[in-house]
Amino acid sequence: MGASPSNLSAEQITQQGKIKVYDVNNFIGYTNTTFISDKPYISIVKDGSVGRVRILPPKTNILSTMGALIANHKTTTEFLFYLLSNFDFKNFTSGSIIPHIYFKDYKEKTIFLPPLNEQIAIANILSDLDSEIISLKNKKRQFDNIKKALNHDLMSAKIRVLKK
Repeated sequence: MGASPSNLSAEQITQQGKIKVYDVNNFIGYTNTTFISDKPYISIVKDGSVGRVRILPPKTNILSTMGALIANHKTTTEFLFYLLSNFDFKNFTSGSIIPHIYFKDYKEKTIFLPPLNEQIAIANILSDLDSEIISLKNKKRQFDNIKKALNHDLMSAKIRVLKK
């Protein structure tokens, strides 16, 4: 696993450019500086909401409040993402007002890495579960909207339940 720091500030972001830039939550603009990796990589929040991770597309960049972790030949990006999603960064956090984590503090942490084929299988199972959770959340949102509309129609007497 390799790490790549970013020194890109929000002031350096433009509305046009060659390389997409992401902040903690979203795509925020472009830069013409270099990209982090030519393959997907993991961004990790190092200031504020420390330890929050996500997979970002290749040939993109991130703000300096985040770091990038790049999978090596011993692991897959997806497995590393799920592993870090459950990693407890509390012991590696410093700062009283705004928490910070530094790669140098957790880079020596020993982690269990199953064989690559097992990593792929684990990541696929967890990815399928994530997809199912998203689908169920969307269904719940649809049912909430139906209930809200039905509630309005019932309470306004637009729909009558009992016949006179």
